[in-house]
Amino acid sequence: MVVTTTKSGLGAVEVVKNKYFDLILMDKHMLRMDGLGAAKHIRSDSEPKIANIPVFALIADVTKVQYKNIGMNV
Repeated sequence: MVVTTTKSGLGAVEVVKNKYFDLILMDKHMLRMDGLGAAKHIRSDSEPKIANIPVFALIADVTKVQYKNIGMNV
């Protein structure tokens, strides 16, 4: 397994465009762009290989429905 980390949601959006990922573990609380915003950007990518990467939410303070509504896997 190879792990790639970023400190911001914006960083996550940028890195998925340059490297293939089998899945993404996304926190809601990040700098510059939160995890929800980053997941929305990833899901709206014109490249299906990027838009369909499984994105798993890692947070305990919101309901699963909020994440499912934007296409994250929970």
